[in-house]
Amino acid sequence: MPPSQPFRGVSLGGWLVFESFITERFKIHVILVCRTDLRIPPHLRPLQSQPYLFTLTDCDVRGEFYDMRIGDRTKHTNSVAAEGINRNVVKIGNETKECTPLDQYPVDTWTLASSFASKEIARKYLTRHWESWVTEETIAKIASAGLTHVKIPIGHWILGDIRDGEPWVDGEWKYFRRAVSWCRKYGLQVIADIHTAPGSQNGFDNSGQLLSQKTARHWLSHPDRIARSVKAVGDVARTVKDEALDDVVTGVEILNEIYSDANITTVKQFYEESFEAVREYLPYATVVASDNFDAGQFNGFWTDSNKYKDTLLDTHLYTVFSEKLRAMSPKQHVAFICGNHYNIELMKCCWDDDGRSQGLGRIIGEWTASYDTLVGAEINVVFDEIANTGLAPKFDRKITPNEMSMLRNYVEAQMVVYEGRESGDTSGWFYWNFAMEGGVFAEWDFLRGIDEGWIPQVRREILAEDRFGSCETIIERTKDDYSVVHEFPDPKDLPPDLVEDRYFDDDVVMTHGQSLERDYRSQQIRYGIILVGIVMIFLTITRKWKRDSAQYRPLPDVGVEAIKPAPSL
Repeated sequence: MPPSQPFRGVSLGGWLVFESFITERFKIHVILVCRTDLRIPPHLRPLQSQPYLFTLTDCDVRGEFYDMRIGDRTKHTNSVAAEGINRNVVKIGNETKECTPLDQYPVDTWTLASSFASKEIARKYLTRHWESWVTEETIAKIASAGLTHVKIPIGHWILGDIRDGEPWVDGEWKYFRRAVSWCRKYGLQVIADIHTAPGSQNGFDNSGQLLSQKTARHWLSHPDRIARSVKAVGDVARTVKDEALDDVVTGVEILNEIYSDANITTVKQFYEESFEAVREYLPYATVVASDNFDAGQFNGFWTDSNKYKDTLLDTHLYTVFSEKLRAMSPKQHVAFICGNHYNIELMKCCWDDDGRSQGLGRIIGEWTASYDTLVGAEINVVFDEIANTGLAPKFDRKITPNEMSMLRNYVEAQMVVYEGRESGDTSGWFYWNFAMEGGVFAEWDFLRGIDEGWIPQVRREILAEDRFGSCETIIERTKDDYSVVHEFPDPKDLPPDLVEDRYFDDDVVMTHGQSLERDYRSQQIRYGIILVGIVMIFLTITRKWKRDSAQYRPLPDVGVEAIKPAPSL
């Protein structure tokens, strides 16, 4: 059965496994030197934070890093502009150097770690990130937002399984352990999320290796790589137990986002072996498995309520990766979350012959407030600008009040749907991500959303629907203001085959919520007709009763004199 305590959590993405659109920011004050021929006086140049872990220069790869002692790391709070440095300039002590961007920036953890002159330099560079991207303040803010859990993505190499020729850099575990200690202090539970696999389980950058196509075959078709993944799961579980972290690390996610072309029989066997590896050391831990982007394949899987108690199937729900969904109006965005598509998706699993599975449950392991910008396309624009000018575009972008209003409704609708009112629908959710670099991808930034109010504080004791109302109510109060939708890439710039048909098999989405109003009016008319009918029946009965009463004539009173008996003789 799914856990009785619902999950309301956030992922610490981009920390121990890297993704190019996340990364970190530092507040550093230096004299700027442009790398271009045009020398702009320092007092006229824009100041911005150190942008993006992946935008390496020749200084970085040689180990000539900016001196962090000259400034403090800063959080992006309430869209206040941050100060910082040109990414293509480095200051070491009192010396300022002009640096040259790499001809091609790395795109994933593999190419990032491979970019340096030595693994030791790579470790020093990445250690600065591990030290600063998640701090005690981060964990305290997550806890103060009312969340119950954090999910920490980790690489399969975190405990040292690195083969010859692999560029992975270990050393992250002590930072994982430090984060666990902070979570203990602030009352949060942790899911250890094994996010990568040897060879890549999906071809995405989040697997550690961005491949030329989306596929699981470079992992799943190699038995030795599957065995390494099972070992990674067991090693993490054993180390959590050995280091007495199991009071806080109460769950393990076996492997993130296995791609849909994976052989389901092989995947289920891998899950079973990994489940046994976790429960050998952590018998009461929640075990989470990816849904392979097709949850229906797992009906009838892990159904034993005793053996598979506290097991969950992880589904990730995003609309931002579809062109036609990015083009939706605000009401349509909310209606799509509340409508047929997600209802069908959530009903696909998990079932057995007797109804809802008493073993495997369901969780929404990733979702976001981002709705109109494709990160994979936008990050290329950002990187080009950094390479050319040293500065990240939209770094201090502000979210407008109208955008915040739309985001608040969009977030509330997702919380309502993903918490699930009916027992067994879902066991909660994890937002992706806890923080973001700068402003271009601000809608992914949970803590910024909390600070600015477009993500509500969580109240553990009450369901989202009881706080925010039904989905229909949220749709009705959402303004259909197209000015807050900035679809990127612009469909006018896309090839015709990449612009999707705008048809939706959902009347509420197609009508921008107007069908709800028509349904409401129709319902009111039906209720009105029923009420009129009841009143007419009542009046008819009343008139008949009065008519019958008027026809009734009581018998006249007749005096009756008692007859006295004659006196006896």
